[in-house]
Amino acid sequence: MRNLLLLLFVFAAIGSHAQTYELAEGPRSYVANISQTLRIPLKIKNTGDKAQVFIIRLADEDLRATQKGYFCLDGDCLESGITEISRKIEAGGQLSSLIFTLETGIVAGPNELRFDVYIKGVGGSRTEYPFSISIDEKQSKN
Repeated sequence: MRNLLLLLFVFAAIGSHAQTYELAEGPRSYVANISQTLRIPLKIKNTGDKAQVFIIRLADEDLRATQKGYFCLDGDCLESGITEISRKIEAGGQLSSLIFTLETGIVAGPNELRFDVYIKGVGGSRTEYPFSISIDEKQSKN
């Protein structure tokens, strides 16, 4: 009986930490030219019943040597060395003003950017938010 109560408590604890957010639908694939600036919207909706602090982190190995990327929130851009941002989102609210700006650099080819999104202090809430980017050579004018 004691083990059954312990097992029920563990399942209740796990259930209370279920994912309570959604990543917005939208384009996950982009095409850009070299030396172009690309703006990628990152939208998160809190589907939980209380306000929570969300952390959005760029997987640092995803930027190439000639690329520069930075977060912009409400039109204000952070320094390119900042690879993580956190924001409190009220219950039922949505973070829709977060943009990741990518300066594509000088090398053409495929690229993938990945963001990890999770709720601060809640283990197991991490979700990967991937974006495919194809960087093409500039087309010559004839």
